[in-house]
Amino acid sequence: MRVYVSFEEAVSLILERAVRLGTERVFLTEASGRVLACDVIAPFNQPRLPLSAMDGYAVSVASLGELPARLRLVGEVPAGSAWSGRLGRGEAVTVYTGSPVPKGADAVVPFEQAKVEGGFVVVERPFPSGCNVREVGEDFKEGELLLERGTLLGPAEVGIAAEAGYSQLEVYRRPRVAVFATGNEVVEPFSPLPSPQAVYNANAYQLLAYIEEAGGEPHYLGILRDSREEVLGRLKEALAEFDVVVTTGGVSMGNYDFVKEVVPELGLSVVFYKVQVKPGKPVLFAAGGGRFLFGLPGFPVSTAVSFNLFLFPFLRALQGAKELFRRKVVAELSAPYSRKRAERTEFARCLYSFSRERGRYVAVPLKNQSSGALSTLTGNVALMVVPKGVRKLPEGSSVELILFKEL
Repeated sequence: MRVYVSFEEAVSLILERAVRLGTERVFLTEASGRVLACDVIAPFNQPRLPLSAMDGYAVSVASLGELPARLRLVGEVPAGSAWSGRLGRGEAVTVYTGSPVPKGADAVVPFEQAKVEGGFVVVERPFPSGCNVREVGEDFKEGELLLERGTLLGPAEVGIAAEAGYSQLEVYRRPRVAVFATGNEVVEPFSPLPSPQAVYNANAYQLLAYIEEAGGEPHYLGILRDSREEVLGRLKEALAEFDVVVTTGGVSMGNYDFVKEVVPELGLSVVFYKVQVKPGKPVLFAAGGGRFLFGLPGFPVSTAVSFNLFLFPFLRALQGAKELFRRKVVAELSAPYSRKRAERTEFARCLYSFSRERGRYVAVPLKNQSSGALSTLTGNVALMVVPKGVRKLPEGSSVELILFKEL
């Protein structure tokens, strides 16, 4: 067991144990938010025929000649139908957006840029060949790699799969994650607080939402009371059923913090305990037999930060995702930041925005950096990385931000 490891070492120890889960096939309606487990190859050209990009008249540019040109209107081609013949010289055909462009035509003149007079289309300005025509294979060509294995599927990716004729996709299984809160003082938010010492259970519910966002399948199993027998028994049951078990609280140095104590009896080994980060030092990571236990701190901000630094990339890695981490950007610090001690990497909360005037992100550190102030994570808040050993960051410094939420 490693104790008090660096941030970088903790991430490395976690990710080197992440083995991709099995795969399953899902319909496109269930594919968004999943990670692709195979390459998606184009089975044909798209479009397969030249198509009109506008409502207008299909013409041969060679027919326009001296302007204005008068072209005989010889028919129309609705979208989904075809023109059986070939467009002759001096002829035009009415087409619509998505209509196949007839053979012999190489441009489409929009309705609003032509006039119809007595069965003739009058064109008064020149049009280049290919104008308003979607060529064969413009979107993708047969055999082209459309989506690479490990891609996180979103609306656009689901759409391109549908356009290529895929009704199902092979994806990695979502990790099943069990969540426990711990402590006699913790009360569910649907119950009245029994005493001033009691606190509502914010941690479990924010973890459920974060797990869903990371692509996991969250399962809330309730509160572990301060009993060694209860902690051991319920964790053992959860590890038998779920891929990952997450606790919040119960991993510090108190007399009633039993999570770390029972790990050997769970068939797991502690990989590391405590990380050189602020907030969130008392993080526990244990593994064994393809099952994993994360013991996160009890303060709500520490819980959130620890999840996003360690569990978020771990859950993505279990799903075979290429991109594991929260998005990072570089920002300009618009107010100075200082701290008394610098022996840990700090992830300080700040408000961020994008300045069009400066052409870059800007960040303002929050005055309240308390680990218990969950309200400081709402809105356009990011984590500013303050490297180990750095006590002061002057105004104008370039800093790295980890984005919890996109603007």
